[in-house]
Amino acid sequence: MAKPTIYLLVEPVNILPIWFSRVLDGLKQNSAKNRYTLHQLSDVTELDGLENLPATVIVLCSQTGWTRHMVQELKARRIMPLLLGVIPEQFGYGVSGIMFARQGLVEKLMDYFVDCGRKKIALTGVNHGSSNDRVKVDAFLKKAQVLGLPLTEDDVYYVDTDIDNSIISCVNNAEKYDGVICSNDYIAAVLMAQAREKGIRIPEDLFVAGVGDTLIGHYTQPTLTTTSSDEFYEMGCQAVNMWRIITDNPYLSNMTITVSTDIIPRGTTAFMEPRKDYYAFPQEEEPPIKIGAQNQVIRSLENCLRGCDEIDMQILHAVLEGKSNEQIEIDLFLTRNSVYYRLKKLYQVANVTNRTELKELFRHYLPNF
Repeated sequence: MAKPTIYLLVEPVNILPIWFSRVLDGLKQNSAKNRYTLHQLSDVTELDGLENLPATVIVLCSQTGWTRHMVQELKARRIMPLLLGVIPEQFGYGVSGIMFARQGLVEKLMDYFVDCGRKKIALTGVNHGSSNDRVKVDAFLKKAQVLGLPLTEDDVYYVDTDIDNSIISCVNNAEKYDGVICSNDYIAAVLMAQAREKGIRIPEDLFVAGVGDTLIGHYTQPTLTTTSSDEFYEMGCQAVNMWRIITDNPYLSNMTITVSTDIIPRGTTAFMEPRKDYYAFPQEEEPPIKIGAQNQVIRSLENCLRGCDEIDMQILHAVLEGKSNEQIEIDLFLTRNSVYYRLKKLYQVANVTNRTELKELFRHYLPNF
C-alpha cells in the first residue's frame, strides 16, 4: 500500500529565512515519523496531473500577494489551503493554518522591557506588505495603550524599499528611546552595529531584542536577547497533525492553531530574567451589559419554547385558542393538578403571571405560533 502523500508549496525567497528552515525541519521529521511522504511542489499546476486531488495542501508563506494567489488557486481546485506563518482568517473562508503568536510575542517583549525599566520603546524592521508584521504593529500600539506608554505609529520604523533605511532611521532617533524591539535577529544585529558606530551603548543606553534565536545572536557584542525558535519547528510538526485531521474530516470548514514563544535573555538586555506570567490579563472593570426590556422578553419566550415537551406545546396552543383549564383537562386527558403545574411552569419561564399576559406576548411577538 502506498504511503499517504503530503503536498507542500513554499513561497519563493532569495534567502531561506531561519523560520522557514525550522518549519521545514518539523514538517520533514513528523512526516517521516508517521510514515508519510512529504512532496514539495514546484508549482501549483503539478496538482492537475494527480488522479485524486488532496483534501488540503500545506503552504509555507509570509507575503500577502503570493499567499493570496496560492489560496485562490487551491480553492479553485476545491482544496483547503493549510497556511503556515500567516493569519489564515485574512485570506477568506475555508482556510486553515498555524500561526506564530506574533501578537503575544510583541506584548510579552513590551511587558519584559517595562519590567526592566525601559518604557521608551521603538519597533523596527516591519514590512507594510506583511500581514504578520501588521499584527506586530497593531499589538505594539495596543499594548502601549494598556501599559500607559505614549507611543504612536511614529515609533514604528517600517521597511520601505530597503531594510537598512528602517534601521538607520531608528538609530538616528535613538535618543528618543531606551529600548528597541526588532522584527528578527538580523535586523537586531545590523542595528547594533549601526548603534556602536554612533557611540550608543547597549544595554546601558538601549535595550535590544530580536526574534528567532539565530546563531549570529550568540556572537554579537553583547549577545542578543531573542525569542526561541523551537516554536517554528513545532509549527511544522503540528501542520502534519492538522493535515491528517483535515484529510480525515471532509466536512471540516477550517481550523487554526497558534504557537507561542519564550524570551531568551542575553547581554542586550543585561541578562535580566523575564517573568513567567506575561499572558495574565489586565484587571479591568467591565461595564454591565444591558440587554433591554424587550430583548429580555423575547429571550424569555425562547426559553419557554425550548423547555416545552409535546404536552406543554399542546397546552400553549389551547391557551392561545382561549380554552379554559377544564377544557384542556378534558381534551388532553390530564388531571387538574397536571394542567395547573404545567401552566405555572410556562408562566415562570416566560416571565408572566397569568394567561392573559402570556397570550399578549405571543400575539405581539410570535403571531404565527
